[in-house]
Amino acid sequence: MNAIVLITFFIFTLIAYYYGKKDLISPWFLLCLALTVSMLIVVINTKNWGVHLSGKFLMYTVSAIVSWGVGSALIRRVYPTQPKGRKSNKPIAESTSISVHAIAYPVNTMALVSLAAGVVYVARVISSVPWDGDVAGILRRIYDNTVYNNYSPGFIFNQMREIVVAIAYISIYEMLKIRHIREKARLTVLKLCVPVIMLGCIIAVSTDRNIFLRFAIYVIVISILFLEKDENYSNIKLIGYVVAVMLAVFVVFFLLGKAKQYASNFTRALGIYGGSGLYDFNVWIQDFNGPFQHGASTFKTTLSALQSIVERLNGGIVQAGVNRFDEFVTYRAPNGYFFKSNIYSALRPYVEDFGYAGVIIFPFISGVLFEFLYRVAKRRKGGYAWIFFAMQIYPIVFYPVLEQLFRRWHLGIIYEIGLSAIIYCICYRRKEIAAKIKYHGKNTRERGEG
Repeated sequence: MNAIVLITFFIFTLIAYYYGKKDLISPWFLLCLALTVSMLIVVINTKNWGVHLSGKFLMYTVSAIVSWGVGSALIRRVYPTQPKGRKSNKPIAESTSISVHAIAYPVNTMALVSLAAGVVYVARVISSVPWDGDVAGILRRIYDNTVYNNYSPGFIFNQMREIVVAIAYISIYEMLKIRHIREKARLTVLKLCVPVIMLGCIIAVSTDRNIFLRFAIYVIVISILFLEKDENYSNIKLIGYVVAVMLAVFVVFFLLGKAKQYASNFTRALGIYGGSGLYDFNVWIQDFNGPFQHGASTFKTTLSALQSIVERLNGGIVQAGVNRFDEFVTYRAPNGYFFKSNIYSALRPYVEDFGYAGVIIFPFISGVLFEFLYRVAKRRKGGYAWIFFAMQIYPIVFYPVLEQLFRRWHLGIIYEIGLSAIIYCICYRRKEIAAKIKYHGKNTRERGEG
């Protein structure tokens, strides 16, 4: 059964690859690829974990894959990447309403803002724990404070973090745009690195490796969008680039775990984070018989945020909020090998809420949503549509590990999207916006005089 599941996932990956016209960031292909890589890790650990995949596991996962593909096919049919009867050959530099040469990116301002916001956030987080001992001990106390005490630095400081994240996203976009138009701007590139460095400091201090993974996925996706327009582009070269970057990403991810004094070695960490999500789901699904939670599991973060808002409006005591971590389970194989994990793939909350129907409903919605974002990005050929798509693609890569779409749709994500859109407009469209305001103001005065 183990080999059957792996081969099945691989076949779906090939189908999705050719159905998506060999585009490496086609959402359905990314989903199938993520599940296949994760399943490969499971199979590699067959002896250690005593892996015995069930027919029920195969039925649920394949149903989710097919449902996602149906959602993608629906959008492909009604929303092509190129409008009928129109063909655009605009280069990336002209894809937005103002040419890149008509308005300078405010690199100095963005570097200073990110530096100030990053320092404020880092200082706040570090001050929340005693400074005794070495750096690793301090980071471990910050992690324990976050996990066990549900610590948050507060709304204002969290916004400082989101500002740095948003500027770092846009800085990467600007770096790639400079590369694409072949401008020699070494000093500018160095200044663009400041927000990225500050984001690195925030990731290290906050001990939140999800921020790092999301940023890494963003960099890979936005890079592919640019590289696809390169004359020397080929999928072979691009696959090599992605594999090299992913290996580097996991090394950094592992080192960040070591900074929090995690005990796992590299191969064990790769197995647990890369594959145990699917196998945990396989173990869990065997004994699950309800009762169903009817949305409370899939939307628990959103429901918690709404509850907090209602409590504030009623003048009540606001609760600490939902626990950001699922319960840990210790799995012990017949040979004595064990691991402790709290990841169950994105499918678990869907099943907890609606049973088998959950793996039909939610993957279908995801397929529709991500295919739509993908096709909008392909139509626009640059600009904020690319940034937004690359920012939001991480739930697909996380699919074998955790639910990152519906569960993470909370105020923090809204702030991140809002801030990134505002900063993008400030950086690239401020003159156009100012001109429109001036134009409308002039018309209003003229109508008043008339």
